[in-house]
Amino acid sequence: MDDSTIHLEEDEEVHLPYGGKLPDEVIAQVKSIYPVILSAENPVNKIELINTLHHKVITFDADGEFCYYVVVRLDMETVNVLQKLGATNADIMHNARWSKEDKFMVIDLTLFGFCFANWWSSESGFSLIDERKCRVCGCTQNNACPGGCYWVDDDLCNRCAVL
Repeated sequence: MDDSTIHLEEDEEVHLPYGGKLPDEVIAQVKSIYPVILSAENPVNKIELINTLHHKVITFDADGEFCYYVVVRLDMETVNVLQKLGATNADIMHNARWSKEDKFMVIDLTLFGFCFANWWSSESGFSLIDERKCRVCGCTQNNACPGGCYWVDDDLCNRCAVL
């Protein structure tokens, strides 16, 4: 298979290694693997572009601190968006997997999206955020509520969500 053609064929069971706010040890690896995606015009434009795929999310795992994966169906719309972001066909096929359960190709967007974003939420997709801060009480990731709290939305902690 050459790099100019993408063949969507049965492969192997889905294996989703990373996701969400990527763990720090993975960020350097991603930046070395995808330099073309990183060498970009305004990252906001890239975030807007990858978020055009947000409606296609099949499954995700995000716990308020880390997002472990964001999976979409791999079709020509997905391929076109990833190519516009700077991904090569080889990058795409390296990260694509056959979903035996769903019977189609899927791809985890986290390794692409976190080249230029630093957060993902099920409501809004990829984004750039400064330090997270609760819109109600003002707690942050590094200065939690007394007794502790966790994020239930991009800007809302669990303690304030019940108010």
